[in-house]
Amino acid sequence: MNSKSNLDFGEHRWIIDIQRYLDEDTDPDESDSIKKISIFTIPKTIILTSPQHYAPQLVGLSPYHHFRIELRESEFIKIHTARRARKQHAGFKFHPLVVQLLKFDPIIRHCYDKQLRFDGETLAWMMAINSCFILQFLADQKWNSQLSRWGYDSVIRDIIMLENQIPLFLLKKTGDSLFQSSEDFLYTALMGFFEQISPFKRIKEQIEDHDILEIMDSDHILDFIYKLIVPKHEELARESTDKCDKKSISWLMPIRFIKKLVVSRPVKCIFKLFLRLIFSIPGLILFKQLEYIFFNEEKSENRDRDNMENRAVLMEEATIPSVTELWTVGVRFLAIDSGLSGIKFDGNTATLHLPVISLDINSEVVLSNLVAYESCITVGPLVLTRYIELINGLIDTWEDAKILREQGILLNHLRSDEEAAKLWNSMSELTQLTKLPFLDTVIQEVNEYYYQRRRRVRIGNLFDRKSFQSWQMIIMLIVVLMMIIVNSEWVLSLVALSKMK
Repeated sequence: MNSKSNLDFGEHRWIIDIQRYLDEDTDPDESDSIKKISIFTIPKTIILTSPQHYAPQLVGLSPYHHFRIELRESEFIKIHTARRARKQHAGFKFHPLVVQLLKFDPIIRHCYDKQLRFDGETLAWMMAINSCFILQFLADQKWNSQLSRWGYDSVIRDIIMLENQIPLFLLKKTGDSLFQSSEDFLYTALMGFFEQISPFKRIKEQIEDHDILEIMDSDHILDFIYKLIVPKHEELARESTDKCDKKSISWLMPIRFIKKLVVSRPVKCIFKLFLRLIFSIPGLILFKQLEYIFFNEEKSENRDRDNMENRAVLMEEATIPSVTELWTVGVRFLAIDSGLSGIKFDGNTATLHLPVISLDINSEVVLSNLVAYESCITVGPLVLTRYIELINGLIDTWEDAKILREQGILLNHLRSDEEAAKLWNSMSELTQLTKLPFLDTVIQEVNEYYYQRRRRVRIGNLFDRKSFQSWQMIIMLIVVLMMIIVNSEWVLSLVALSKMK
């Protein structure tokens, strides 16, 4: 019976919405009449793994969570905030605002990916109170003792969750009733909120390049943050990065040619025959280590590549050595201010350029919801997701996090480097493998440099251990040379005697 009543209500709601939308001669606001679906529900399979990342814990703001039983206690706080806003702003009344929001009922419903089973008046009052709460929170983020006891960081996490969003144009409408310069206030408040909760730091130049009007046309707060973090023109960023990559790749061309020549089949056969001939000479058996260097080392390298690719498939992360592994072969890390579009690898200086990222107790929720939102709205390459995969590949243990922290790339406000590593490793469960041309090029160049340098290091260590740092080896070489000289004189003497005969 209950399911039947819900069905009847849904059909009745649908008829009302369609009649209202078709019978209106003019749209309430031409710019808002074409709002696309921008607020999505997270699949239950993901929510069950980390419900605290996607379902609000204290404040239900969107129609999806407003009437949740476990969030009932927050209703008093929101209503109290609404009354406080009415007292602080002379002339502000809720009823005129609700009447205004009623005109946007079909547009509000179209922003959500599921049908909202509320009548128009309930939805309008819900949006008026919740938008007023958000504006008051942005205006006074220190707040009163009641909210501080309630949990300031918990409110931040709930405001940023994808399922808990409300359309940004509703914040503008409510702001027009509260503030004289609502557009300026909202932009300033949102920028302050972004700088506080965004994991990406020191990208002011990138922010200033954005068109304010375009940013303010965001669908909701999470979309506002996403547009500031992810480069606007992905193709232009890729092309500019490709140019840098072509410059950095030039240093590898001679090495690649020599490598191809050395490992070619004819050269291998000739070199093996030469080594076997040398090995037959007494005293030179020690040089058999060369056979390991030029032949067995390649097998070991291929085996390591396969193991890394298998690990990447299992762990769903980018195929790239860890920070510690790169550090051992001379790769250094440089913090940059240009955001995601500035990621590159400079082969001439063996430097991987990465944006500064800050981790605190809110970062995992922010990143998880940004990645979820990107997967819902993006048809092409997933820029942020690919970056998350890259960092997942770089950070395996606390030693990796420690190196990035010491290099100024990781601003760790968690309790330890181990917690930072665990955060990134847990993010691998929330992302899917994707491709992004300019980041894939960076990963490829890092891998090529790593394996080339590791071969050099192993060869150097081998000679350091077996020859040049061993006086016994030097003495052996001198003895061998003397034996060759003596044998040569003996052979020449035999030749001379034979000619005399």
